Order: sequence, then C-alpha cells, then structure tokens
Amino acid sequence: MQNTRLGWIVSGPIQASAAHSVQCNLICKDDNSVINKQLARFWEIEEIEGLVHSSKNETFCENHFNKTTKRAEDGRFIVSIPLKESLHRLGESYKTAENRLMGIERKCKRNREFGERYHAFMREYLELGHMKKVVDTREGYYIPHHGVLNENSATTKLRVVFDASCPTSTGYSLNDCQVGPILQPDLFSALIRFRKYAYEVTADIQKMYRACLINPEQTKFQRILWRESEDSPVDTYELLTITYGTSSASYLATRCLKQVSSECADPVIADVINSHFYVDDLLTGANSLTEVTRLAKNVKIVLNGGGFNLHKWISNDPEILRDVQGTQL
Repeated sequence: MQNTRLGWIVSGPIQASAAHSVQCNLICKDDNSVINKQLARFWEIEEIEGLVHSSKNETFCENHFNKTTKRAEDGRFIVSIPLKESLHRLGESYKTAENRLMGIERKCKRNREFGERYHAFMREYLELGHMKKVVDTREGYYIPHHGVLNENSATTKLRVVFDASCPTSTGYSLNDCQVGPILQPDLFSALIRFRKYAYEVTADIQKMYRACLINPEQTKFQRILWRESEDSPVDTYELLTITYGTSSASYLATRCLKQVSSECADPVIADVINSHFYVDDLLTGANSLTEVTRLAKNVKIVLNGGGFNLHKWISNDPEILRDVQGTQL
C-alpha cells in the first residue's frame, strides 16, 4: 500500500500464478439510462475530433477573400468587406455622427489631457495616410467615434474606437450588413502550446488592422467627421484601412496573416505564422536557442513583406532579443 496525492492505492498481483483465461463481462441496460448516457458522454469528451466542417459564413468569406483580395506594390493587402446584406439598406447617418462629435468636443474641453491624446491620435491617423479628407456629399455611412483610455498600455494610452454598430435612420448599421467569422484558436490552447518551449519569444504586430487597405470603392462606407478645433468647419474623412470596431475587421486581418503563411516557402516558418498567433500577438518558441532565434528572425522578415511589422519583442533569454531586434529588413 502507498499513500499518494490521490489517496491510498494498492498494487501487486491478486494471485500467486498468472491467470490462464480471460473473462469479459457486460451488463446491458436501457440505452436511455442515466449510467449509459454518462458513460457515452465521457467517451464523447475524450474523442478526437474528425474533419472540421466550415459554416456557411466561413465558406462565403473564404470565397469572397480569394476573389477580391489584391496586393499593393509595397506588398500590403487590399481587401474588400464581406457583405451579407445590401448596403442600400443603410439610411441617413450624418446627423448621429455629428452629434457624437459635439459630445466628444465637450468632453475634450472638460478633460484637457483626454483632449490632447484624442487630437494626437487623430493627427497620427491622418499623417500615416490611414485616412484622407474628402468632399462632403452626405453619401455613404458615417461612423461615430469615441475614445477609450488604457493607462496600462505601454504605447497608446488612448485608442479611438469607431462605432460601426450605430444604426442609421432605417435601423440598419454597417455591422449589420457585414460578416466575419473567427479564425484564431482559443486562447487556452494557444497558451498551453506556448508554455511547452524551453526558449520563448513574443511580439506584437504594430497596428495590425491598419496594415491592410480597404477596397477604395468601399471607403465611402467608412466615413467619419472630425475637426482640429471648434472654430473650424466639420470635415469629412474616409478611413482607408481595416477599421477597429467593424464586424469583419478581425477576420480580414487574420485572414491576411494566414495568406502570408500560405505563400511562405519555409514550412516551419509558415506553420508559426499560421498557428502561433492569437490575433496580433505572436506566441512561439523552441527548445534550442539557435532555433528560436532563427524562427523569430525569419517570421519578422516574412511578415514585413506583407506589410506587417513586429515590435514589442519579449523573451526569457536576452540574447534572443539582441539578435532579433538587430535584424535588418
């Protein structure tokens, strides 16, 4: 007998000589009995999953992506929003966006620090070429926006969120007209896989959504209102990249990442890009210092070719960071 964490256990042969025959006993009861259902459920939980069947939305989005996605001269993706409803269902949205802008300006006036960060965010958005000023025709869809503070962020303390779920005069919003299935693995599985390595490295894709351009024919449905000061007229801008706050944003950006993986000639690097990301976070590693450094360097180079820039590198070995951060693109 031995006292273990599971309690007392008894081990050893039950008789001096080995048995020369084997008996198998089975008690059959009603298939609808509680015991039978519980036993069946136990085996179902342990069962290895078979083929994964794509849903109707997943199939539609995959076909839509393959037919409409293009690449810019610099390698960046140009994607089209997958629509499940006609955009003709959208009604008037300008007035709501204008009222929200007035509310933001009042908040900026009350909270000076909030206002400075908000203006800095929008100024950067314009300077990076992620939005452009257009002539106001009152066509398209106007997205209201608001600011979300995150003091724990190492870089962006305030993020402007675009409310594409705001209904128009017909009751439909931009998000009601589009679809975007989830492609990334569940977080628990990603963390379990990540923890098995001796050497680990993580990174973050800088402005992942804004690394992908939107089809120019659809940017009129990503219009916002903005002005630098209350003394200036309200201007209309079009957001030119995948917009945070739209239903298809995560799908489109993640699908572009998987496209980079499918085009990669190195199967190991391709697998890391395809399977070792949780949205924009890289979680990977290896059991040798040489291999994890090679993985990190090559993933960085391959992703840069698609317009994705990895930054915020973290590792459990400082030598990995020195090698990776010194890699020339």
